[in-house]
Amino acid sequence: MSPSGPHNVREAVERPAEGEKFAGTLVFEKAGVVDVEFAVQAMGEQPQKTEDHVGRKN
Repeated sequence: MSPSGPHNVREAVERPAEGEKFAGTLVFEKAGVVDVEFAVQAMGEQPQKTEDHVGRKN
């Protein structure tokens, strides 16, 4: 990673258990700050059906 290249910063947190959710914040150059929620799933598990980014069921 170069100093001016793409990168991510994660703070040390306790490892969440499967099924738990935790909040995060993404910062984009053009889109700005976006608050997100991550859901912890088992390796290879399919994501739960939910609404996509424009509110449609997927």
